[in-house]
Amino acid sequence: MSFIKLNNVFLDYVVLSTKARSFKSTLMKNTVRGKIINDDNLHIRALTDISCDFSSTDRVGIVGLNGSGKTTLLKVLAGIYNPTSGSITKKGSIAPMMDISVGIDEDSTGIENIFLRGYYLGLSKKHIKSKVDDIVDFSELDDYIHLPLATYSSGMKLRLMFSIATSFNFNILIMDEMILAGDQKFIIKAQHRIDSYLDKSDMLFLASHSNDIIKKYCNKAIWLQAGEVKFMGDVGDCLQKYHNTDNV
Repeated sequence: MSFIKLNNVFLDYVVLSTKARSFKSTLMKNTVRGKIINDDNLHIRALTDISCDFSSTDRVGIVGLNGSGKTTLLKVLAGIYNPTSGSITKKGSIAPMMDISVGIDEDSTGIENIFLRGYYLGLSKKHIKSKVDDIVDFSELDDYIHLPLATYSSGMKLRLMFSIATSFNFNILIMDEMILAGDQKFIIKAQHRIDSYLDKSDMLFLASHSNDIIKKYCNKAIWLQAGEVKFMGDVGDCLQKYHNTDNV
């Protein structure tokens, strides 16, 4: 059974103060035996005391204003960020889909990028190879798949990245928004594919500004405000409380 449990998780960012805007000047002035003295640094708290326990069948929407910590929480869940304090326990393969362009190279061909993205996700060459035909077919790129991405239109790139991202099955999906790209025909295809893709997963964490998307795909929700949990529970209750404030 897949699960993710966060226990009293805090995350701080370190930023330079007005006295140390230039990294170069800080390095030149405050370096002692190869170490930078962080006397002028400020710490910004991005997440404050987050505790939650989710397991298989949980579909968790994350709502909040811009800057509330939604994407930061997703990156902590995905293991991209390590918490400053607190603990995370998890079981199950995780697909971070906050940015499906990570691992993609403009100078490589479409075929080569399928393998690059797969390797980024920790997949074997054999596993990736078994999905190539499906990715090429769904992306509708035809012979362009053998050309460098630098020759693609933005829509072609998005079709390829979407096709790659939704071809490999994982237990836990972590998404920052639904990604639908291309002409109307492709958008309809993409919608059907994402529905099928989500059905095959154990768990979902999805940050979105769309009530319709959250209600369609999620059965639970977290409302974040300034990095703190304001409410966690049933998706309907969460959205009602969120929209009964001055947020919308």
